[in-house]
Amino acid sequence: MGRASADVGGIPSASDDDSSSIEGMATPLRFAAILATALVLSLAVGHCAGTLAFEKRFMLIGQVFPSECPVQGWLGKEPGFRYIMIPTDTDRLALTEDESRKFVRQYFPRTPDELFSNFHFVVMPDAHIKPLTDKQIFWLKEGYEQHGISSFVTVGADVTGNYEQEWMASPLHETLPTSLYGQMRLSGSFTIVILREDPAILSMFRPFKIESFVGSTPFSKNNPREGSIVWADAKFEPGGMRTPWLISWKLGTAGGHSWVASDDLDHQWWWPGGMRVESTNPYSGDVFLNIVYYSMGRALPTDIGVVHRLRDSFGLYEISRLMVRGAIDWAEKLGANVQAAEKALGNVEETHNLALTQYGSGDYEESARTLEQAMKEADDALELAYRIKRQAMLYIYVVEWSVTTGTLLLSGSVLYALMIRRRLYRAVETTKLLRAEEG
Repeated sequence: MGRASADVGGIPSASDDDSSSIEGMATPLRFAAILATALVLSLAVGHCAGTLAFEKRFMLIGQVFPSECPVQGWLGKEPGFRYIMIPTDTDRLALTEDESRKFVRQYFPRTPDELFSNFHFVVMPDAHIKPLTDKQIFWLKEGYEQHGISSFVTVGADVTGNYEQEWMASPLHETLPTSLYGQMRLSGSFTIVILREDPAILSMFRPFKIESFVGSTPFSKNNPREGSIVWADAKFEPGGMRTPWLISWKLGTAGGHSWVASDDLDHQWWWPGGMRVESTNPYSGDVFLNIVYYSMGRALPTDIGVVHRLRDSFGLYEISRLMVRGAIDWAEKLGANVQAAEKALGNVEETHNLALTQYGSGDYEESARTLEQAMKEADDALELAYRIKRQAMLYIYVVEWSVTTGTLLLSGSVLYALMIRRRLYRAVETTKLLRAEEG
């Protein structure tokens, strides 16, 4: 994967400090792509803007542009999860090292207290960590070991390719549950073999045949440390060779959980519709969220099928809500009275907030029923908003055509009087010529 850099949750404008570095960005196409990414991010981060008791904040570092990473989509389905991005690697934009450092400087937490108090989980797919300062690296290490911040790192692609040396020389290497010394890159396809039944982070997916979904390489055959947990092996075909795939450990009593996946998130097992080969695994996001739940001490779902559908429904609800809001705004711009539609949307959001509360308390089935009611109310509110908009447009149509018709009749009457009947014209009398002598 190519070098890249960007940063937390957005792209700076030309008015930011050191704006001269923006001039070095290669082409208008690259800059437009980055701005589009920033827009996507601003929408995604705002998805769960409400204050929830279980709200958690994530920091995404590495290859985390939405077009190259599925994590934003997974977090966007989970109510209460917020995130910021610090891209330091990309396959497509090829951001320079200086641009990476600039974005890190602008968006990485300014103080260790800001990091420790505001963030709960760090995701590092294909993370190029050289743009981070030594101080920031030590802050992350302290957060992992002493302040309960958990992490998830993929080592299958660039971490054990382009960035292997910087990781092995970094204090962050000590926090990984596996050692990259002596690792070996593997190629081919694999399936997973679940090794640990309890907690059921992976085993709850057995009824959905999760062990039959195919993963792709590059893949790192690394060395789990003593005291780590290997949750599943990768079984390569042909030959049946097995090597650890998902590994974790807890960093002391006050530390967080550190996770390593030996492949990469933009590869086949994790990402349906991913960059290379489309995955057939629709539950990869639920696996990732199970890892997050377990790391944060939250109870795992007992019926993952219900939760999987419920997460999809929360995303569909957000689309419905935006459609209602768009119809109301449109009607309001037309001058319509939208109070009834606003009240209907308020009732929808109250029902949705109740579903969120039930979801947060683990009452998933009741949350699903409440959310279904919210979706029905949203459909009714949308129909009301459209009806108000249609009435406003009909009123405008009638007024405009009345004015047009009146103007046509008036101009026609004037034209008829002037040009046809000539009422304002007087006939010219015959002019009599006089001889000079008569005068």
